[in-house]
Amino acid sequence: MKRKIDFLIHEDDYEKLLFRFYPRRSRVHSFDDNPPTSWGGVYKVYFSYAIIRQNKWNEDDNWESEIMYDESFDECSAIDQVSTLIKQILDKKNEKELYEIHPFGDGTSYTINKWKDWDGNSHWQFMMFQSYTNKGYRFSLRETELQEFSNKIDYFLEYMLQHGQGI
Repeated sequence: MKRKIDFLIHEDDYEKLLFRFYPRRSRVHSFDDNPPTSWGGVYKVYFSYAIIRQNKWNEDDNWESEIMYDESFDECSAIDQVSTLIKQILDKKNEKELYEIHPFGDGTSYTINKWKDWDGNSHWQFMMFQSYTNKGYRFSLRETELQEFSNKIDYFLEYMLQHGQGI
């Protein structure tokens, strides 16, 4: 099983910001002893992911990492709804500028809102919050980056379904 699946939120010469999924620490459970074969056969999920900032601290390409947000137990995760919402936004099926998504269990809630920069370019801010730790983090993506983020979430979800377990 893969150790990590990364989505690059931001990168410049001295900093990287990653959304890192941890498949080995995540779980997809079926209703019985057999692994699920579809999302309809999934009883519960527990996902693990983090936002990691990496800073280059010298000219020798040495990077230092700092975990900015750590979700080690996203019970009944709502991250699939984030991907679905992104697709609706891109397909113009949902024209609102503010959205809230909440998990059914203990996990990460999302507030997603649209804003424009000085040049009129559209961006989407993702605010993530854990109710059980009172910790959160926010990052922004340009509208042109939304599809890639949705694709990475979907890839992670399908990968986890393929590695699902019985309960």
